[in-house]
Amino acid sequence: MSPDSLDVAAELGAAMATFVQFPIEQHAPLIETYREAFRQKQGREAPAPTLTEFVYCSEDPEEAKQTATEYISRYFIQVMRHYEFGGTHFSGTAGYESYSAVAEIIRDAGQEASAAAYVDAQTWGTPEQIIETIKALGGADQAISLAVSPRAFEQAYGTLRRGGKLVFVALPADNQVTLPIFETVLNGITVVGSIVGTRTDLREVFELHAAGKTRVIREVRPLARVNESIADVEAGRVAARIVFAP
Repeated sequence: MSPDSLDVAAELGAAMATFVQFPIEQHAPLIETYREAFRQKQGREAPAPTLTEFVYCSEDPEEAKQTATEYISRYFIQVMRHYEFGGTHFSGTAGYESYSAVAEIIRDAGQEASAAAYVDAQTWGTPEQIIETIKALGGADQAISLAVSPRAFEQAYGTLRRGGKLVFVALPADNQVTLPIFETVLNGITVVGSIVGTRTDLREVFELHAAGKTRVIREVRPLARVNESIADVEAGRVAARIVFAP
């Protein structure tokens, strides 16, 4: 959400949403401007803003850095080219003052330096590094664990702030998760389970897929590799789903 849209969002009573483009500290003044405008126009506190960013995680810190740098910077450059931030066409265009300011910053810094700064503003690294990054921002209000690995549940727990909630969705084969009792009680952490997938949900998913609005990420393997595949799933080496072919 650009600064030009904040007043409109406050007027409508809408929640603020924005992409993380620079260190979170630099977003704080914009968020506070929105909150103040919301208080004045709505007579109550604003809802929590939604910040969207790229996250890349790897056990290998060097691999995490290289992959995040390659793909996130590639995305940044594509966006820059799409909006033609290298030009001056935003200047003097009503409603695009913030775009004009961003374009000027990018021109002054240069494409490479701007892309590097954008990558640094995102969250990437090893699981431990990402947990520390989230905790440094105050911790997560909620963590929803979808990975079929007990360690993923425990790592998700580690990101929570005081009063946070951990939601169990996936069902690891190990069926055991280790969580600290003292921290759970003293920090008011809530742990709940969530069963998803009603018949209505399933029908709607099929309808979305039939309309071409979803994409199934899968890996096709011969049925003869079934035992190997089960081991890969249990070890967390499978990116999404495996489909067996005769």
